[in-house]
Amino acid sequence: MDWLFAEEVTSVVLSAGYLAPQFADALQRTQNYGGRVLLVTEPDPAGTGGALRYVKAHLQDQFFCSTAIPCLRSSLSN
Repeated sequence: MDWLFAEEVTSVVLSAGYLAPQFADALQRTQNYGGRVLLVTEPDPAGTGGALRYVKAHLQDQFFCSTAIPCLRSSLSN
């Protein structure tokens, strides 16, 4: 997430079903990412489309969706 905030992303919404408690624990231990991080727990796993449905209320007009952030290392500003 450091990379996202370095790219001027101001907030991150994480959708988690599987391993959601572990995500919550990790986020509580690491609160200084440089931006807002919100964890939304999926009540039932529903794939990427379902995850977007659960986080919809927290998204801005412009948003970036990915299931592979560790694979991305390009500039978001281009």
